[in-house]
Amino acid sequence: MSKLGQVEKIHVLKKIFTISQEKSGADYIRSLMTNIVKELEVDYIFVGRPSIKDPSLIVSDYAMAKGEFVEKLEYNLDGTPCSNVLTGRRVCIHASNVCSDFPEDELLQQMGVEAYVGAPVILPTGEFFGLLVILDTKVINEVDFFESAIELFASRVGVELAMIEANQSIKDLNNIVECQVKEKEEVIRKSHESLLEQEKLAALGRLTTGIAHEIRNPLNLVVNSSQIASSVYNDMKNGDYSDFKDLGKALDIIKTHSLRMKNILSIMLDNRNSGKRKYSIKKLIKESFKYAFHASVFKTEGIKLNFNHSSNISHDLHLFTNDIQFVFLNLFENSLQSLHNKFTGSDQEAELMVNTFEKDKYILIEVKDNGEGVPKDVLDKVFEPFFTTKSGVEGSGLGLSIVKSIVEKNEGDVFIESVPNEFTIVKIRFPKEISDG
Repeated sequence: MSKLGQVEKIHVLKKIFTISQEKSGADYIRSLMTNIVKELEVDYIFVGRPSIKDPSLIVSDYAMAKGEFVEKLEYNLDGTPCSNVLTGRRVCIHASNVCSDFPEDELLQQMGVEAYVGAPVILPTGEFFGLLVILDTKVINEVDFFESAIELFASRVGVELAMIEANQSIKDLNNIVECQVKEKEEVIRKSHESLLEQEKLAALGRLTTGIAHEIRNPLNLVVNSSQIASSVYNDMKNGDYSDFKDLGKALDIIKTHSLRMKNILSIMLDNRNSGKRKYSIKKLIKESFKYAFHASVFKTEGIKLNFNHSSNISHDLHLFTNDIQFVFLNLFENSLQSLHNKFTGSDQEAELMVNTFEKDKYILIEVKDNGEGVPKDVLDKVFEPFFTTKSGVEGSGLGLSIVKSIVEKNEGDVFIESVPNEFTIVKIRFPKEISDG
């Protein structure tokens, strides 16, 4: 590089630092090195640091030779000018005859280097990183300029290296946090699933209680009739046919009520089935209420029941999930508790109403009670998992969350409206036909 005037030096530095503002970190350092090689007309440049395994060895992070970026260089410090940079932490410059000054530096000899300029790279925190080195096969004429310029270059490289390290630290921290979050989410997910299963098992227990109540009467009739049939059969073996008609009646009772118990038990056995199946709306709702009432601890005497099933309903419910019974059990249990809380000890009439009808392509089911209602600030949260207004062991806060999940799995929607101390109405909408998944 020939001698430069003051204005030319400023112009050269300006061109070297003319780098897109969009570039930072490694991209900026590469652009800076490219500009240095071009504008200062030098052959080699590299940024390196002492090896962690062997501090006497410099390993390059970035290196250019003859205008091209090259693979990492490893450079032994013993008997080289770089050792002076690391120990002095200032610029080391040999404008000419560097090979003669450091005859043990084999790399300089192989590259035919004439001039050497090196400066320590210090991070903004004051921490030593490594060094920036410029090598050329020509004599350096502008010694003062190179000495000042390389400190400027090294300082700028230090800023970008600090940014790279900071970004990597943030990335590593984010990865750690993300892993911790995923672990926590997995724990929460498993806990949620476990609680959902517990809630479903609890609901199944309540269903079993209701079914057991329903089975008790027909079972007693079957037992009594079988005793009668056994007695008549023994008489007939002894030649007494006087009560033969009673045998027929007893067998009819056994058959009728055995079928009744079979139908009741099929509700529980259906829970093992999967795939799309058909439900009778009227039967599903009435049986669900019956089982909920028998299982509930919140019984209110004299509840006025209204089941209004529109005559224009031409479709049964076609649903995927086998836990649809849970939906209505939960809704009726909530209504029964609300009515119990409001009307126990009152001479007012508790009322529970269920409306079913078709509208467009949907079957709609409405469950309405005139119980204590739901406050406005609570209404938006009732479908959230674990949200409950009940104290102690009365509720897990999962009931309506599961209701919503079951309804949505069957391509339906569920809504709730309420006015405190007046009414609550839950509206469920199912499509008449659902896809095959």
